[in-house]
Amino acid sequence: MAMSGGPAAAGGGIGRKVATVAACVIVLGVGILVALQFVALRSAAVNASMGAQHATVTLMADQMAGGVKWGRLEVVEGVLDRLLGQKGGGVRHALVVSAAGDTLVERGSIDAAGLETLARARQTGAIAVGASGDLKHIALPIGDVGALVTTWDESDVTAAATGSALQSSLAGLVIAALAIAVILIFVSRVVTRPLGELSDAMDKLASGQLDLEIPESGRHDEVGRIAAALHQFRAAAIEKIEMERDSAQARASRDAERESAESERAALLREQADMVSALAAAVSHLAAGDLTHRVSTAFPAEHGRLRDELNAAFEALQSSMTQIVENAAAVNVATVAITSAAEDLSARTESQAASLEESAAAIEEIAATTRKTADGASAASATVARAKGEAESGGEVVRDAVAAMSEIEASSEKIGQIIGVIDEIAFQTNLLALNAGVEAARAGEAGRGFAVVASEVRALAGRSADAAKQIKDLILSSKEQVERGVKLVDGAGAALERIISGVSEINAAVGEIAISAQEQASGLQEVSGAVGQMDQFTQQNAAMVEQVTSSVRSLSSQADAFASLVSRFKTGAKPAARQAAPKPAAAPRPVAAPKPAATPKPAAAPKPAAAPRPAAVRMAPAPASPKQPAQPSGGVTPLRPAEPKPKPKATPAAPAAPIRAAAGGGDAGWEEF
Repeated sequence: MAMSGGPAAAGGGIGRKVATVAACVIVLGVGILVALQFVALRSAAVNASMGAQHATVTLMADQMAGGVKWGRLEVVEGVLDRLLGQKGGGVRHALVVSAAGDTLVERGSIDAAGLETLARARQTGAIAVGASGDLKHIALPIGDVGALVTTWDESDVTAAATGSALQSSLAGLVIAALAIAVILIFVSRVVTRPLGELSDAMDKLASGQLDLEIPESGRHDEVGRIAAALHQFRAAAIEKIEMERDSAQARASRDAERESAESERAALLREQADMVSALAAAVSHLAAGDLTHRVSTAFPAEHGRLRDELNAAFEALQSSMTQIVENAAAVNVATVAITSAAEDLSARTESQAASLEESAAAIEEIAATTRKTADGASAASATVARAKGEAESGGEVVRDAVAAMSEIEASSEKIGQIIGVIDEIAFQTNLLALNAGVEAARAGEAGRGFAVVASEVRALAGRSADAAKQIKDLILSSKEQVERGVKLVDGAGAALERIISGVSEINAAVGEIAISAQEQASGLQEVSGAVGQMDQFTQQNAAMVEQVTSSVRSLSSQADAFASLVSRFKTGAKPAARQAAPKPAAAPRPVAAPKPAATPKPAAAPKPAAAPRPAAVRMAPAPASPKQPAQPSGGVTPLRPAEPKPKPKATPAAPAAPIRAAAGGGDAGWEEF
C-alpha cells in the first residue's frame, strides 16, 4: 500500500507537462501568424484606399473641367457636394482654384499642408500627395484651367484594418484554445488516465484483491500489453489460491505424500514470490522513468508469456520515448538553423537599405542636373522664339517693300500709257498744223498770219513729241530698274522666309528638348520617391526579421524545456550535444556618401531647394497597438534613428540531435524539421 497513488501521480504530472509544452508552442506559433497577418491586412487596406482615392480625385477633375473652364461654378459645386455627401467616402475638405490661383469653390478649411500639396501639383503638372496627422491631401491639376485639392481622413481605413486584424487574432486564439483543449483531452485519455488506472490495479493486486476487472484490456498498444500482463498475473494469483485450496483438501487423503506436496508447494510459492517481486521491480522502474529495465527473472513455463509481454511493453515504450527525444533534438537543430538564417537575413537587409539610400541620393543629384538642363533649354527656347519674332517682323517689312515696288511698276506703266496719249496728241497736232499751213497757202496773203501760227503750232507739236519720247525712254529705263529691284526684293523675301522656317524648326526642336528635359526631371523625381519607399519597406523588413529572430529564440527556449522534460526518461540512447548556431558574418554596411550641395538655379526660373534626405536609419520594432496612424504615401516617412544593435548572445550548447545539420546553411535544417 506504500506505492498507492505514486504511479498515477507520476503519470498525471507527465501528461500535464507534455500538454503545457505543446500548448506553449501552439500559442507562440499562432501569435507569430497573427502578427504577420495584421501587417499584411493593414498594408493591403492602405494600398487599396490609396488607389480608390486617386481614381476618385481624377474622376472629379474630369467632371468639373468644363465648369471651371467656362465659369459654371454650380457644376463644380454639384460635383463637390456629391463627393462630400457620400457615406463613408472619407473626404473632409475640398478646394478648387483657377489657373491664376483664385479660389473658385471651397468646402471646409484646407490647412497649410494641403495648400503646399496644391502648390506642388500646380508646379509639376501632375498629381501630388501630402499628409498632416491622420489627414491626407491629394491635389491634381484640372487641365490648364485650374487645380483641385481634397483632404481625406485615413482613420476609417486604419480602423477597418485594425478590426480585421483583431478578428483574425480572436480566431487564432480560439483555434489555439481548441488545439490546447484537444491536446489535454488526448493526453488525459491516451496516457494519463490509463496509466493511473493500471497503477491502481497493480496496487490492488499487490494487496491481494483478485476479484477486480483489469482496465484497458482491449487496447492493442503498449498500455494494452501492460494490462494483458496484469491480467495474466491476476490469473496466476487466482490459480495459486486454487492450488493451495486443492492442496489443503488433498492433505488429509494424502498423508503419505505430504512431504513431497509441501516441497512442491514451497517451490511453487518461491516461484510465485520471485515472479511477483520481479513484476513489482518492473513497475517501480517504470514509475521512476527507467525504460531500459527488463525482467530477467526466470518465470515458470506457464507464466513465461507474461514476462515476454512485459519486456515487449517496456521495449515499445523505450522506442517511442527515444523517438520523442530524437525529435526534440531535431527541433533544436531546426530552431538553431532558423535563428542563423534570420540573423543573416537581418544583416543583408540592413546592407540593402544602405545601398537603396545611396541610390536615392544619386538619383536626386541626377534629377537636379536634369532640372538645370531643362531650365537652360527653356531659356534657349525663349531666345529662339524672340529671334523668330524679329525674323517674322523683317519678313513683313520685305513683303511691304515688294508691294510698294509692284505699285511703282504699275504707276510706271500708267505713265507710259499717258506718254503714248501725249505722243498721239502731238502727232495729231502736227497733222492739224500741216493742214492749216496748206489751207493758209491756198488763202494767199489773207492766210499768211494763220500760216505763221500753224508753223509755230507744228514746231510746238514736234518739241512735245520729242519731250514725250525722252520721257518715255526715261520711264522705260526706270521700269527696268524697278523690275530688277522687284526681283531682288523677292529674292530677299524668299531668303528671309527660309530663315523664318529654319528658326521655326529650331524653336520646335528646342521646345521638344525642354519638354523632354522636364519629363525626365519628373520621371527621376518619381523614381526617387519609389526608391525612398523601397528604402522604407526594406527597413520595415529588417525590423520584422528582428522580431522573427526573437520569436525563434523563444521557440528554441521552449524546445529546450521540452527536451529537459523528456530527458528524465532513461532510454539508453547516447545523449548528443546540441549543435551551436553558426554565427553569421556581419555584412559590411556601406557608408552613405555625403550629398553635394545643390547647384544654384538661374534667376529667371527659381525652383525650391530639394529637402535634404535623412541619414541612414533603421526602423525599431513598434509596440503593438490597436490603432496606428496611417503612413503617408507621398514620400519617405522620417524614421527614428537606429540605436546601437546589441551583439547577439551566444546560444548555450545543448545535446546535439542525431541528425546532422548542414554547416552554414538554413535549408537543410528546415527539411529535417
